[in-house]
Amino acid sequence: MVRLNRKRNLILSIFTLLLIVGLIKYRINNKEITVTKRSIKGFQSPKQEQSNQQADDVQINVDHDFDGDIELTKKSIIPKWDHKTKFAFIHIGKTGGTSFDAGMKKWINMNLLNTKLFIGKRHFDWSYYQSLKEESLQEIHPITWLRNPIDRAISHFNFMKQLSWTKGTPVRRTSLSDFLSDYEMMMDFRGAWQDGQAGTAWISGLHIADWVWHHPKPRNKDQIEHLFLEMELVLDQVATRFEKELFWFGILDEKEKSLEMLNYQLDTQFQIEMVHLNKGKSRVLNDSPVDIMDRKKLEWLMPYDMWLYNYASDLLNARWNFYKNGVIKMPDRPPYPRLTCISTRYILTCEKGPFGNAFYYYHPNTPPDHIEQFNYLKDYYST
Repeated sequence: MVRLNRKRNLILSIFTLLLIVGLIKYRINNKEITVTKRSIKGFQSPKQEQSNQQADDVQINVDHDFDGDIELTKKSIIPKWDHKTKFAFIHIGKTGGTSFDAGMKKWINMNLLNTKLFIGKRHFDWSYYQSLKEESLQEIHPITWLRNPIDRAISHFNFMKQLSWTKGTPVRRTSLSDFLSDYEMMMDFRGAWQDGQAGTAWISGLHIADWVWHHPKPRNKDQIEHLFLEMELVLDQVATRFEKELFWFGILDEKEKSLEMLNYQLDTQFQIEMVHLNKGKSRVLNDSPVDIMDRKKLEWLMPYDMWLYNYASDLLNARWNFYKNGVIKMPDRPPYPRLTCISTRYILTCEKGPFGNAFYYYHPNTPPDHIEQFNYLKDYYST
């Protein structure tokens, strides 16, 4: 009888051990972790607050193939503001930034905060943010908004028609379809559609436009364009900054989710709100329907920015899931995009697609040395 009991106990022990090992493997394979968030609502005693603070400092152990092993902590997923660190708003054009600037100003006033806590009301890229941080010798939280690159480009195209610098130019009376069929005009007003304008040029610190603040200024634009064409290096750097360095980012197409998480992170008595500003003087130009082929052309022109937007959307949804449910499954970085189009300030070349056959175009005013420097683009696609 004793032998039978020992044998039975041994079998149960082996079964239990195998079950535990199976569960561990299941959790690792699914790369999923469950943690308890600090409660947003309700009162917490000082003892509970201290316990939660200690829990915040404990690393979540997870094997995660995310450009190498990354140690996720509660603070790194949706970090809380310490109520003293400044914010630098990287205002990407036509992503709701004017409304956000106004919302932050109102939020600061309502919460009786120091107006110097928010650095905004201007367009600057990551290089300028870094210079601010180095000069201040203090931590500054970078924040930004993204928008679907296609919608952003359409908005930019319509908005620039109302600006003083386009007065007297043919673009003011040109439809989007005609614009995207005229390579010379496209290059004259490249800022509306250029790859990088919806995010990657800003966050990499490689924006070349004169209206964007960067450091140092002025910079060698040819050199910056050469750097930007190093696709893998640029996208890796931008992705890392979204994963690890941005205190918060929002996506205009997910405005409610984005603002709710921001208000959770800010943790102030009065919350930030956004009212749609900078709509333009006339809605007539902006409300015309956009042809599906025009959308395809814009997508074709912006492989970097489409890649970033899709990945950032996955990141935001993963953080939202954690914020709501305490469960996070971090997305893997997607494969690098196919370079469907490449452009510089003067050159545009695209592979066969919505524009028709592959083509190589350079603007009539292209400096000879620019053509020589970027000569390799001529044979990038089979034209």
